[in-house]
Amino acid sequence: MLAFLNAIEDESVKSSLEMLYRQYRSLLFKIAYDYLKNEALAEDAVQDAFLYAAKNFEKIDMASPQRTRNYLATIARCCAIKSFKHGIKAEMLKAKITELHKSEESSLEESYFNKITAQAAKDAINALDEKYKIPFYLKVIYDYKSKDIAELLGISGDCARQHIFTARKLIKEKLEKEAAV
Repeated sequence: MLAFLNAIEDESVKSSLEMLYRQYRSLLFKIAYDYLKNEALAEDAVQDAFLYAAKNFEKIDMASPQRTRNYLATIARCCAIKSFKHGIKAEMLKAKITELHKSEESSLEESYFNKITAQAAKDAINALDEKYKIPFYLKVIYDYKSKDIAELLGISGDCARQHIFTARKLIKEKLEKEAAV
């Protein structure tokens, strides 16, 4: 299980973390595995997620199972992405965007317009340099805070915000340029 639990002196915290581990381990593993596609790496991400949760135990709202679940799921996602810090595959993110667009119900005309717009946006995003693309995806698609993105990517908060700002600016310029043609 979690070896670091032995280092925790507060028995109530220790038992709460053990309970959380038993309750959410498989969910977090599934989340990590969806990103990593490797059982060993996914298990490491789950362990890292619970270690982070233990360090930040005061942020866990034990009174709200939904908030606790969402908090732990977010941590697991961050840990999984962090393990691929410099190699997040754009194809997985493209698939998620495609799923979002497919789930939307609209008229044929709106669907056609959305496809053109979505493809132009995808092309603009894919044209970005990785140092802008990854923070942009984390902010826009996964709704991460700049602070979390900075921690995840090992950069300063100002640098993360600047990368996101630059990405938005470059995407906007490219879309405006294509719209003018």
